[in-house]
Amino acid sequence: MCVKVLVADDAEVIRKGIRLLLGGRDDIAVIGEASNLTETIKKTAELLPDVVIIDLRMTASANGDLNPLTIGRPTVAISFAVDETAREQAERLGAAKFIDKMELANELVPTLLQFALLNKPS
Repeated sequence: MCVKVLVADDAEVIRKGIRLLLGGRDDIAVIGEASNLTETIKKTAELLPDVVIIDLRMTASANGDLNPLTIGRPTVAISFAVDETAREQAERLGAAKFIDKMELANELVPTLLQFALLNKPS
């Protein structure tokens, strides 16, 4: 099974880095990118990824409250902020996993492959 991934981050360098990290794999495919929350929700509905990787900071509205991220897909929240507040935000969003951006190279592929195993058709 190939895990289809949507990468949502407002920083182009992070999106490109994730593409490079996942590129060339037969078991994971980046099927789209988004640079803001509205685009993330729209592309999720259009592309139907298996997993959405989203920058936790993008989910905050101007007043600091979290926007509900009801995209109907498993979500991996990523952030440079890895304090308890960030972890609580990821949990409130319903993220299946929270990863420090500094650990993406070590943690992202195993996390995505775990989703593939959990969602493997019987």
